[in-house]
Amino acid sequence: MKPETQILKERLAEILNILLELEFIKKDIKTLLNSTEKQRKDTSSESHFFYRLYRNYIRL
Repeated sequence: MKPETQILKERLAEILNILLELEFIKKDIKTLLNSTEKQRKDTSSESHFFYRLYRNYIRL
């Protein structure tokens, strides 16, 4: 069995990775928000993922 400290270190490393990924997503959303209307429409029409991401960010 793993010692408790090792388990905690692994969980904290996982949380850190998740937070870093969320920070990258936030940066992408801000880039999308700061783009021109034409760029935003082009990106939204090309990618349903970015469109959903943009809409959900606006709602929040």
